[in-house]
Amino acid sequence: MRIPLDSVSMVRTVETSSQTMHARLDRYDNVEGIFDILNKEALTDKHILLVDDVLTTGATLASAARTLTGISGVRVSIATLARA
Repeated sequence: MRIPLDSVSMVRTVETSSQTMHARLDRYDNVEGIFDILNKEALTDKHILLVDDVLTTGATLASAARTLTGISGVRVSIATLARA
């Protein structure tokens, strides 16, 4: 498909406890603000596909998407392989 893969521009800056140990709504608080972008210019005006293996509450994906949408012109799509 020749779609570029960028596994370095967004980093997790905070190690959190496992999401499995938290109630549904607490999972969102647990992952709030845990991501940062290293090179915003590289992602400006891009359509980004976030991929997760298993979607449970979507809290981690939502946190990542919020971080990315702070960049000018970024559109975010999400794909998961399974839903718990």
